[in-house]
Amino acid sequence: MFINRERIIGIIEYPIVRTYIEGEEYDEVVEKIYRLLPKKNCGKCGYNSCYECAIAIARGIAPPDACRVVGYKIESDIRQILMSGLK
Repeated sequence: MFINRERIIGIIEYPIVRTYIEGEEYDEVVEKIYRLLPKKNCGKCGYNSCYECAIAIARGIAPPDACRVVGYKIESDIRQILMSGLK
């Protein structure tokens, strides 16, 4: 069985996001992440839609580069969004 090490690191790296971002702030983080995604709903990330992927990233379930279409291009932007949501 193939295990994506980056995905595991992403889950460990952002558990605090799940705990401290809530309510409107959480919704705002999800929306900001979603705006960066391609909205192709291709499922390559393992989620049914780009919006579901954005939710998973915001919760710390998926890594910032979870999108297999543009993840490598937007990873640093997503990390900044996640960190700004903790303030």
